[in-house]
Amino acid sequence: MQYQLAQSLDGVRNVDGVDLSLNGVPVSAPELTDPPERTLRIDPRPVVSVGESFGYLSASGDTFTPLEGVSDQVVALAPSAAAVGPGATSAAVLAADGVLLVAQGEETVLLDPRGGLITPALDVDGIVWSVPRDSPDQLAWFGADGDGAQIAVPWNADAIVSLQLSRDGTRMLALLADGARTRTVVASVQRDEQGRPLELGPVALELSGSVGTPLDAAWLDSTTVGTLTAPATGETRLSVQRLGAPAESRDGPVEGIQLDGANSLRDLRVLAANGDLVTGAGVAWQVQARDVRFIATQQTG
Repeated sequence: MQYQLAQSLDGVRNVDGVDLSLNGVPVSAPELTDPPERTLRIDPRPVVSVGESFGYLSASGDTFTPLEGVSDQVVALAPSAAAVGPGATSAAVLAADGVLLVAQGEETVLLDPRGGLITPALDVDGIVWSVPRDSPDQLAWFGADGDGAQIAVPWNADAIVSLQLSRDGTRMLALLADGARTRTVVASVQRDEQGRPLELGPVALELSGSVGTPLDAAWLDSTTVGTLTAPATGETRLSVQRLGAPAESRDGPVEGIQLDGANSLRDLRVLAANGDLVTGAGVAWQVQARDVRFIATQQTG
């Protein structure tokens, strides 16, 4: 019970710990030797770019809440993509100059000026990951201070389409184009005590192959990944796979281009090329908002 209360109240302001008492008498609870796996949650609202706005989109699709100290700086960069860090206090932004880091109360920092970059990833330790689409072996990481390094990758491919970190920062998800094949791989991330990356482990898991042109991949929750592809038929196909379980597939929305998850499969969202942000509603897709330029992935924290 003490563990459940502590996890439920984690992050609540002014709550530093949990103690139990029975009829006013303190109860001593032993520490769990094998605590249950914690579900790492994010804000259920999507973070989107619409016109001159960047922030949380309400469930009704008509109200924006800016990210304090972040949104204005992001909009000023005229971004084409972004990823939001823990606590929504920072964002890694893809713009004309390359990948930049925006943080509350800090000057914007250009991290990666290389050309042809894909959407950056921003992990729970505040590390930004960046790689050129046509050079999937040229992966680099950057700390908030701008320091960083290139890191060896455990895959071979012609191109990389999407890169995301799991919410606990221990696994990297990559969507690759390898000739006519689409590959979705997961590799472990080894870090030092400060959370700075040391190396990537070998590909620990190659998920069930998807058919068609790779479009996007995302962590849909803390243990489930999704892959969006475009088969030759012109439709899109969505594959969802919990790690260690078989994949399930369904038809994706027409002209889907970007995939985003939250805390359950019910929260899954897809952005279409025409700017429609749609959510799964049974076997159909329901429009939540229009004229969306892109969705920014979120990190727990």
